[in-house]
Amino acid sequence: MKNFTCAHERIHEHIPQTNATNLDNLKTLMNKAVETYQSLDILVNSAGIFMMKLITEVTEEEYDRLMMINVKGTYFAARFAAEIMRKNNARGSIINLSSIAGINGFGDMSTY
Repeated sequence: MKNFTCAHERIHEHIPQTNATNLDNLKTLMNKAVETYQSLDILVNSAGIFMMKLITEVTEEEYDRLMMINVKGTYFAARFAAEIMRKNNARGSIINLSSIAGINGFGDMSTY
């Protein structure tokens, strides 16, 4: 755990947190990783939000935000990472994390 904490702190010294809904921010994040570490070998896509609301109570704005982060942000982060990996002839990995909600549904999380 100590090694993980140290690695996490070192990464965040050089790589800022970013807004997964802003495509320019995602591109900047990928380019910063290459600038800092000379390559991009792995992307772990784990940004995501959920809301505990009945489907009849979710507003259009809430739905749009969820889709922007969970779908669009995930897709474009993977795309930008893949573009960099292919450009640099790098063999890398893109790991997309999901939740158990994809297997077991929950009545008050239907939008998720």
